[in-house]
Amino acid sequence: MTLIGKARRLTVVVGEDGTWHGKPLYSEIVHLAHAAGLAGASVFRGVVGYVGRGPGAGTDAS
Repeated sequence: MTLIGKARRLTVVVGEDGTWHGKPLYSEIVHLAHAAGLAGASVFRGVVGYVGRGPGAGTDAS
């Protein structure tokens, strides 16, 4: 595959328990991206993190 022109990155954040038609949501997003002809897709598991000005849910940070 030869890529020409500018690229854009799309970030989608979903929980591990999310499903679509009985299958893991993250897996379905990757399959749909491939079927749509996107140049690539990856799934990363986040152990802990935050958005904005403070810790997110599920963290032990104060």
